[in-house]
Amino acid sequence: MRTALVLLLVFASVLVPVDNAYACSCEAVADSVARAESKVIFAGSVSDSHTKDLHGDDKLITYLFKVDSVVKGEVHEQVLMQNRIDDEGSCNRRLAIGVRYLVFGDQPEDELSSDACSKIEKISEASEVSGEAPVPGGPDLPTDPPNLLIPISVSLLALSLFLIWRSRDPRNHA
Repeated sequence: MRTALVLLLVFASVLVPVDNAYACSCEAVADSVARAESKVIFAGSVSDSHTKDLHGDDKLITYLFKVDSVVKGEVHEQVLMQNRIDDEGSCNRRLAIGVRYLVFGDQPEDELSSDACSKIEKISEASEVSGEAPVPGGPDLPTDPPNLLIPISVSLLALSLFLIWRSRDPRNHA
């Protein structure tokens, strides 16, 4: 009886369809390797973020860092980092506003990009990170263009109503 039950479970597990499983796997990188391969390394806190909807549930989050110490490369006081969040959700990394991070970047510009495998370490405010002062300045967060759909729609409706009223006014047909 027990053998029949085990065989039944084995056959059932083969016949039952299974959804795809998604997992993130990033190769662990030693600090010495990350330091050697990174063009910029800095410590800073996330001071703000901006989310832009892409297609589906995908989003592009831009984080604004206030840099307090530059370990490698030339980095401004403000740095933008873009992070694409996909609808699968398994490999997404979200950074917290007000939290300080040690960031290892591949691009020497003011706008970096990150993914689940990017080396970004959460560090405390009290952590001493020896380095240089950042270069003054840097970019600001992007802003969404103003939504003009409602004012334009109201204006077109008002114009249409005026033209209809005017065309029906008997004084205009005399």
